[in-house]
Amino acid sequence: MKLYSICIPAFVLLPICTSQVADSTSTPPPAMSTPAEATEVSPFTAVGDTTKPDSPNSVYYDFGNLSLARTEPIKHVFKLHNNTDAAVTIARVQAACGCTTALPDNGVPGDYKPVDPGKDLTINISIDPGHLYAGAIDKMVWVYLPSQNAPAFTLHVTGTMTAAASFVPAVLNLGTVQAGKSSTQKLTVTMDTSAYGANPPDPISTNTDLKIIRAATAPSTAASSNQVVRNYDVTLSPKAHIGPLQGTIAMPQPNNPGHPGVGPSVFVTGTVVGELSAAPMSVAFGAVNVGKTFTQDIVLTGTTAKALHGLKVKCGSKNLSGAVKSVKAQSAVLEVTFLPAATGSMQSDVTVTTKSGQQLDLPVWAWVNQ
Repeated sequence: MKLYSICIPAFVLLPICTSQVADSTSTPPPAMSTPAEATEVSPFTAVGDTTKPDSPNSVYYDFGNLSLARTEPIKHVFKLHNNTDAAVTIARVQAACGCTTALPDNGVPGDYKPVDPGKDLTINISIDPGHLYAGAIDKMVWVYLPSQNAPAFTLHVTGTMTAAASFVPAVLNLGTVQAGKSSTQKLTVTMDTSAYGANPPDPISTNTDLKIIRAATAPSTAASSNQVVRNYDVTLSPKAHIGPLQGTIAMPQPNNPGHPGVGPSVFVTGTVVGELSAAPMSVAFGAVNVGKTFTQDIVLTGTTAKALHGLKVKCGSKNLSGAVKSVKAQSAVLEVTFLPAATGSMQSDVTVTTKSGQQLDLPVWAWVNQ
């Protein structure tokens, strides 16, 4: 009996996992190069799955839409039928990325049984959803003959992965807000019930000056039955300090509901302006040495000369001190002094309070060496 020598060690796991991305918050690793399809007629034809006339040596299985909250592997069984009058020996089956495994049913690597004429080769595919990204995916597995550089057959697992939560807009710009005033923006959140249950929790913010209130307006229509869509009003507190607004809005951690979880989020921007401004708006000491004293000067500007009278300075670290000096007309110098006592990263802040009660926050950072 004639023997086709088609080579197949059951599976190869590669350290690269890629998918097309429809979500700008996630960026996958670079794609592995896809080998050209063999020009020779394959001894196999696909059984029970989709094929395309222009790709006779490829077969497709589409799983539809799945949530990134899914933890169970995505599985499918491909069957390839030996159409020839000779047995076919497999050389190797290679998955395109490390999230995919491919297990033929005809033995173990290095000891595969030939696929007899008229018989089927079964290949079990399993994909770990924990390594996937939001958007369309196409995971490939290549079946190789020993005498060919191009795969004799390509198995495609396709579909769309949806984020457990998505936010519109992706960036929430509160604009320029006068100190003592509030500002409100609309936010729409789509939540996957398979991740958060039938009654998902409300999102939370890393900025305590932002209040997130479920809007009284009716929610939008969900794209699928396993989604909940809600509208929110995001309001900046009138007590927010002067300076750039920073923070993110995200869904809470499952086991720690008071803290934002890892995943899609909204970046909040904006600026609170008042009777005081600073240049620069942060105190960057850079790399410094432990035990030595370092000083940075910040120029404070008031909308009136009166705004600079009676300023109070409070530092967030016992190793920081601050004093207002050189008050002239509508400007003054804030001298910030740092005496590092320990090595490593230091992040803190300095708050300047005006006589009327408006507060300006200056982030402080340094890296302390020996």
